[in-house]
This record gives sequence, C-alpha cells and structure tokens, in this order.
Amino acid sequence: MIIKGKYNEAKVFTDVIAEGAEEQVREMCDNEIFTGSRIRIMPDVHSGAGCTIGTTMTIRDKVIPDMVGVDIGCGMEVTLIKERSVDLAALDEAVKAFFKYPDIDAEFRRELISKLKAASKEDEARKLSTSIILKTKSSRPDIAMSFARSELEGDIASGEAEKLATSYKRLLNVFKSDAAMSATGITIPIINALLKKGKIDETDEIMKITRQTLKTSRDSTLAQLLDNIDRQLSVIKSKIKAAK
Repeated sequence: MIIKGKYNEAKVFTDVIAEGAEEQVREMCDNEIFTGSRIRIMPDVHSGAGCTIGTTMTIRDKVIPDMVGVDIGCGMEVTLIKERSVDLAALDEAVKAFFKYPDIDAEFRRELISKLKAASKEDEARKLSTSIILKTKSSRPDIAMSFARSELEGDIASGEAEKLATSYKRLLNVFKSDAAMSATGITIPIINALLKKGKIDETDEIMKITRQTLKTSRDSTLAQLLDNIDRQLSVIKSKIKAAK
C-alpha cells in the first residue's frame, strides 16, 4: 500500500491499516520537513503519539525527538522456518484467523503460556497473558477473564500472598468499568480458589481490594453482593475455628 501526501509518500508493508493510523501517516507525508525521506511503514502499524508505531524513514540533516520512542515493546520478528516451500496464502489466512477468531488466538496463547511457564519464563508468560486480556476485555470479556483467573490461580499456587494481592488489584482495575461482572467473573472464583487451598486469611485482603477498587458506595447491588460474600466468609471462619 502506498499512502501519498503533499510532500512525500509512504510505502506500507500491509494492506490492513486502521483509519486513524492511515490518516496519521498521510499527515506526516503532508509535512514539508519530510521531503526527500524514504518512508517505510512496518506491518505492525497502529496509531501512536508523535507518529504511527511501525514508522521508519531516512533522516540525514534533522533531529525530530517527537518521532522517536512513541511505543515500547512493539516490533517485527523474522523467523527462519524449516520448510523451504511455504504456502504464503494459507499462512496469511492462518495469521488473520488469530484476529478474526479470538478463540483460536486464546487457545494458541494458552498452549504457549504453558510452555513458557514450563521453561521457567514466568515474565514472558505473564506479558502474553496480559496482552490478550487487554485485547479482548471489551469484545470478549469471557476470554479476558479466563486468562485473568488463570494468572491469579497461578499466584495462589505460588503461595506468595503479596504477589497475589498485587496481581489481583491490577487485573481488577482492567475490568472495573463493569463492577458486577468483575465481582462475579473474578472476585468470587478467586475467593473460592483460596478457600479450596485452605487460605481463608488471604480472602480478607482480596475483599478489601475489591471494595477499594470497585467503589461499592456507588452501586448498592454490588455492595449487597460483597456484603453477602463477607457474611459467608464469616460463617466459614467460624466453622474452621470451631473445628479446631
């Protein structure tokens, strides 16, 4: 794809580009300062602060700080594959399927996350989990919350209460725009997971974070739900003490 402007044009190495990103590239080509530059936009192009992510160009006699470091972590990767003959059309369709069918993307990521954890690459696994949570939180909250629960269940298994509290607060903030869904999709399952592990004391911190994050004073129905959970936890604690 070629995007033309008043003073230059940009070659884009993809036929799929968001409208906002395309307009940003065109505005850059309309700027006289980029006259004579060879502008090449990488396939991971998307809107950025000073320019689109994926922007590369030749600049010989200028310094433009606003065009540098507009996004961290984005990039392209070249992978050497074993097969010498590849059906590029089929490969392209497979890649597109990850965007068109989020369930396929989710299943692929679950397998990859499992392999990363097995290789003790916890940070990489968490980044992969976080990326799909953010990607699907609005369009497919069921997928996003399933990854959030898996991440928190891993923290429970690790036995690190502080790590669990930090992760829980971070993930709850992702979904707090729908407080009721957050409580039923994350809070209750994590409370149950803690109870199954016999970690009753850690439920207090989870409930404290929940009330602080979801602002229960603004939602009477949510407040009633959390009050009910607290009552049930109180009953469970009483039974545990009596059993001792």
